[in-house]
Amino acid sequence: NNREYIRRKYIRQMKILDFILYITHYFLVILRRFNGEDIEGRSKNALAIMLFFICLLLFLVIYALGIYANLISYNKYSIFISGGIIFLLIRYLVFKRYKTNYNKVIENYKDRFPYSNKIIIMSFLLFWFIPILLFWIGLIILRQLIY
Repeated sequence: NNREYIRRKYIRQMKILDFILYITHYFLVILRRFNGEDIEGRSKNALAIMLFFICLLLFLVIYALGIYANLISYNKYSIFISGGIIFLLIRYLVFKRYKTNYNKVIENYKDRFPYSNKIIIMSFLLFWFIPILLFWIGLIILRQLIY
């Protein structure tokens, strides 16, 4: 039962990532007249950046709790290197996940969610700025708690 619950939760999370990838892809299709090269690669990179900010916030919460509990000390080089490793890992996982099924995901969601251009643009902006704002607000709160 526990294994089935974990599998369902994983599938639900992948559907959310697939939907965000779909929105990102069609946002770039709308902007194609400015620069329509490598929409697939740009969509994957945008998804990786969104996930990176969320994971970086989680890393910084753990790091700040370690500093607060005097388990570790502040080291800007380790933060920088850890952030780079997190980004490369997330980018690798996103590109690996969508290497073969990118077009399948886009076609599947295109049939299920035929949104207008306005909804696509607003959804993309929402998906793009929420991780950035969460990271920024979380960083401010963590800084206030530590100092």
